[in-house]
Amino acid sequence: MHELHAAHRVLDFALQEAQRQAAKKITSIRVRVSRTSYHDPESLRFCFQIVSRETIAQGAHLEVCLWGPATTCPRCQTAMEPDDADLFCPGCGEPLEQLMPAQDICVDSLEIEC
Repeated sequence: MHELHAAHRVLDFALQEAQRQAAKKITSIRVRVSRTSYHDPESLRFCFQIVSRETIAQGAHLEVCLWGPATTCPRCQTAMEPDDADLFCPGCGEPLEQLMPAQDICVDSLEIEC
């Protein structure tokens, strides 16, 4: 399951940051997810609830924000949010398989209790 791996990555980052700040509890985590990563926000929240059990992040609110543009053409630097129907860059016509995807998920912020 794609979201289970992503939930583990979010939790690992949050726990490391919480430990660095000597937190006793993580109450909220805000993540940005690329629109083309195919992460389903509800599934990601569900998986996070499972993987965070018996940790200081148990019960934390996971806010998932979709963002873009998701890719940039290496040839012409056009930023875009391609979907499954797109075959070529709208700027220069470069085939989409040549495009470099952006980071799929990123932790924006944590709310903790010390």
